[in-house]
Amino acid sequence: MLDDDDARIAIDNADKLDRSLDCLDRGLQTRVRTRIEEWLAGQIQRRLPGLVALDAAQRDPAATAPLRAVAAALVDAGGIVARGGIDAAVDSLDAGARKRLRTTGVTIGALDLFDPRLLKPGPARWRRMLIAVQAERAPGAAPPDGASVLTRGAQGATLADGYRPLGSQAVRVDLAERIARAAHDARAGRKPFAPDPALATSIGVTPETLARLMAALGFRTAPAQEGAPRWVWRGLVRTRVAPPPRDNAFAALAGLRSTHG
Repeated sequence: MLDDDDARIAIDNADKLDRSLDCLDRGLQTRVRTRIEEWLAGQIQRRLPGLVALDAAQRDPAATAPLRAVAAALVDAGGIVARGGIDAAVDSLDAGARKRLRTTGVTIGALDLFDPRLLKPGPARWRRMLIAVQAERAPGAAPPDGASVLTRGAQGATLADGYRPLGSQAVRVDLAERIARAAHDARAGRKPFAPDPALATSIGVTPETLARLMAALGFRTAPAQEGAPRWVWRGLVRTRVAPPPRDNAFAALAGLRSTHG
């Protein structure tokens, strides 16, 4: 049985067989290809269930147009996408659509939409392999397992790997969202307030990075009080982010699954 060490080879061979198998007759080649495709479809279902559910949502004729648009963007980006590029669709989601997204495992954050399960080492490794196969290159080095922040520019310090660059650091998207929620819980309307820095400090976020994050979240600096930085809510100004291209590894998963699912 194939295991994780064989996964990249199997993914690469789902569309074409290695030339060393040319010695097999056409019927046997077809059986080998079918077996690989069935295995790959099963592994995707097992290891990336959120993407499978999102793919079903984007193709569901009964789903609303905003839900299909958001689901498609998430599938194309492998389950982690900046909210800025799809904010109009996100804002148009009704209660039922938001519930369905949550059911698939998606967190609708202030800055990003993501499936937190994809930040775990196993699913993240599968995402990297699929991206690498599509780009016809070897998978890049992974960020350290469980890292909460990375130095900006380090391997994996990108949104595609689940880290949002902010200043000299890149913060894991789920932790950036946790800080965002804590800030909104602490504020009282649009009055200046001083957020508790303990959460950011425990994660490893520097004061400079926290300031960048607060600004990205729509907070503006207010006069300090007793030396403590203060902020006031002014609202988000979205910067449009180009949506990911449709011709990528994740967009191609649907056909593979529908054939063998």
